[in-house]
Amino acid sequence: MGDVEFNGCEGEGKWTLLCHHDPSRSFCYKGKPFPLCSRCTGFWGAVILFSLVGLFIKGIESLSPLLLILLYIICLTPLALDGYTQYVGWRSSNNYLRFLTGFLAGAIGGIIIAYLVRNVLAIIL
Repeated sequence: MGDVEFNGCEGEGKWTLLCHHDPSRSFCYKGKPFPLCSRCTGFWGAVILFSLVGLFIKGIESLSPLLLILLYIICLTPLALDGYTQYVGWRSSNNYLRFLTGFLAGAIGGIIIAYLVRNVLAIIL
């Protein structure tokens, strides 16, 4: 894949499946933007972390699916509110808030992935 251009900056095309990669919404290291925006950095980092950790939490497979759905809605609400209020121009967000809302959504997403994996493994094994 080729490079993708946002606001005059180039982003790596290989990351576009995971993120829009707007450099103005990315953390920078040594003057170069991360390959993922700050919200996606938090989201994907938390998904990986909590999926792995969740696999080792005893009893995670016995959680109520209704509880997981409720937690998912609760954890997505700050992300949705931050994105919506920024989109309609009511306020301006910042990369740290984007990271935190992404991390929260990714954390419950990772726990749900671990829950599903543990339940599938329980059926198979």
